[in-house]
Amino acid sequence: MNFLPLLGNLVILGLFIFIARKVFSGSRNQLTKGGGIRRFFQYGLLLALTIISGIGISGLLGRFLHIGTTIYADRAALALDSSFTLVGVPLYIATAMWTRSTIRKDPSETVTFGWNLYLTGVSITALVLNMNSQVNLYGVVIHEDPLQGSDIAQFIVWGAVWFFHFRLHNKLGREENTVGDHLIGSLIGLGFSFVGLITVVEGILRIIFPTETNVTLVDSSDSLRSGLITLLVGAPVWYVYWVRTAAKAKKESIWYAYVLLIGVGGGVLTSVIASSITLYSILVWFFGDTQSESAAQYFHDAPSTLAAVLVGLIVVWYHRDVLGRTQSTGRTEIRRIYEYVIASIGLLAAVGGITMILVSIVQSLSKSTQITGPQSSNTLIVALTLILVGGPIWWIIWKSIQNKVAKDPLAEQSSLVRRIYLFVLFGVTAVASLISLITITYISFNDLFNGEIGVATFHQARFALGILITALFVSIYHWQVYRGEKHVEVQGMSEK
Repeated sequence: MNFLPLLGNLVILGLFIFIARKVFSGSRNQLTKGGGIRRFFQYGLLLALTIISGIGISGLLGRFLHIGTTIYADRAALALDSSFTLVGVPLYIATAMWTRSTIRKDPSETVTFGWNLYLTGVSITALVLNMNSQVNLYGVVIHEDPLQGSDIAQFIVWGAVWFFHFRLHNKLGREENTVGDHLIGSLIGLGFSFVGLITVVEGILRIIFPTETNVTLVDSSDSLRSGLITLLVGAPVWYVYWVRTAAKAKKESIWYAYVLLIGVGGGVLTSVIASSITLYSILVWFFGDTQSESAAQYFHDAPSTLAAVLVGLIVVWYHRDVLGRTQSTGRTEIRRIYEYVIASIGLLAAVGGITMILVSIVQSLSKSTQITGPQSSNTLIVALTLILVGGPIWWIIWKSIQNKVAKDPLAEQSSLVRRIYLFVLFGVTAVASLISLITITYISFNDLFNGEIGVATFHQARFALGILITALFVSIYHWQVYRGEKHVEVQGMSEK
């Protein structure tokens, strides 16, 4: 099993959060102080030498253990590991001593962007490589995979690198400088734990409710073991980075962004998508065309979607509980972003469902066919699913937002997030209406000039007609909302 792609995506997202926080937190003056170029060179060199030395040492140690391989195998890699060690380690020691001397002379060096970015980069890189080795080592115990000396070496070397830099960052860094590192680690741990728990729950459901009679319990047990490995690797990371550190940190914008957008928002999005798939499958089984006589075969993916719904709801419940214990007063822009994003998702799903129904109606009328045919029935079920899932989400969130407008009109109507939401919705729907209108006009004139205008014209323009009708309603509604508050001056983004 190779989880590096998942880790890579989580690390990239985490580093983006960290850098964005630094850029928008007002600490950019650190980059313009004297020594900015020196810091860029010094910490960049230290970062590169740390990684080079770690790769070299772990490679040589893995060959020294020679478990699962021999020290003579792949001599080109042996030469590379030797070069990295002999060149990288002495240079790393020299650069580390230079950095230590710099910090002793000027303790304020520990609050600079370059120093904290170095510590975050090294600790997260070491964490990723150590977690990858843990996956392989757990596979030896749980899956009975062959033991490799390289995995042991990678676990030891990168575990030591991570522990040293993680402790150093917490010891020398201020809380506002370490929260980025902690949230990135929390994101990685949460992602692994999330995927692992879904796989574990899926495996349990497949064992309890086998979906295919010809599939043995061994396959379900294999899925259960794979999920258990992922969970065992991710849960400790999430505990160290979130429960022991980030959860107790000062509640700033980046903290709320993580809890609301990633924790609550990610859980909601997962649950909504999975529940939509589940609901669609059930409706098609009872009212649509399944093209299969076996319920076991048709509902083969049901355990995975049900597991995603359950775990997604658990993640939502936990992070909402965390928010409830923050004793936060007032309404933050981050919370507004979360609410308007969720409202947009619900509205988009509902509008898509309504559009599909309109398209089906036009298609049925223009082709003189029954709207309840096998293919049309599945299309209508998709539309109904989107409306049943997206409609209530949009209505509940939007009604809650409008209630806040009624209680404090100035605070909500002057929000930049709300104004962007209204402008984007109105703009997108206006553009969609314009394109649809042009398409309908073109099809009509083309058939008219060719003497072919008739019922078939409506059939060709069915998608444009459906989009035009729904887009007009959405655009008109949000334009009316905007007209009622366009006189309110928009305020900038608040810190929280």
